[in-house]
Amino acid sequence: MGRKGMFFSVGILLLVGCGSGETKSAIDQGFVASMLPHHRIGMELLNDGARRVNDVRVRNLIFQMASYHHREFAQLEEYQDRWGIAEATTFPGLPSAADWNLLNGAQDVEYDIIWLDVMIFHHRGAVNLARKQVQDGVDENLVDLATEVMREQRSQIKQMEKILTDICVGVDLGVCNRSVDLVQDSEKIDDVQG
Repeated sequence: MGRKGMFFSVGILLLVGCGSGETKSAIDQGFVASMLPHHRIGMELLNDGARRVNDVRVRNLIFQMASYHHREFAQLEEYQDRWGIAEATTFPGLPSAADWNLLNGAQDVEYDIIWLDVMIFHHRGAVNLARKQVQDGVDENLVDLATEVMREQRSQIKQMEKILTDICVGVDLGVCNRSVDLVQDSEKIDDVQG
């Protein structure tokens, strides 16, 4: 092969190797595949909570959460379309059928408590997904998104835990026992993971 042929071959390899110029990793793809359905479930919880929550502090949080969920969801959908990624069917923070049944059967303050409990669990899942992306992801925009998810949702977990504790202090409901355990577990997690 002559010199021109070799340069031509190297040039073709560079073009093929570069593709669109976009770098993606299995971690990036996994983040998108898991975070998309995660946010979809979050929006379902927000819509249900907007209709049924009684506590004004929780209503304010729902409004705050909704303001970024739709924007982040749109960003993730762009990646899904561009990369052709299938959504995950299981992921951290996926509420169980039992959680949905509890929510559907609850009313008034009991609903608020269960909704907070489920949303705290759901947010913790998002923080875990985001942490993995921040640590090992390649795509800078997804790392930025994951950093934002961690910041927002850690803050909201703390707010929800405070509201949950405030509500449960004056209420004699069995669902509060589960929720108080959840808050105490969260404090242990924060001590370990900062």
